[in-house]
Amino acid sequence: MFGTRPDGWIRLRLKSGVWLGGAFATMPDGSRSYAAGYPEEQDLYLVEAVEVDPQTGAFVLDEEGNPVPRGSAILIRWDEVEYLDFTEV
Repeated sequence: MFGTRPDGWIRLRLKSGVWLGGAFATMPDGSRSYAAGYPEEQDLYLVEAVEVDPQTGAFVLDEEGNPVPRGSAILIRWDEVEYLDFTEV
């Protein structure tokens, strides 16, 4: 799926129960998300983290209906992910 470089939103739950969310995208400044491919160690880099509800993982939205950015990125190891949801934009 990630080989086609889709732009979208990811929300995921870690095995610890923590929910995270972010943009899998290329940003206007040229920075971009990536998913490591075999044989590299499997991880996922989300270029822009967004706020999520800690209980449900639902995106926290602003008044215009857009996810609220956290101003940071996220690097996640695949073996820590229990559930991942991708919504293409």
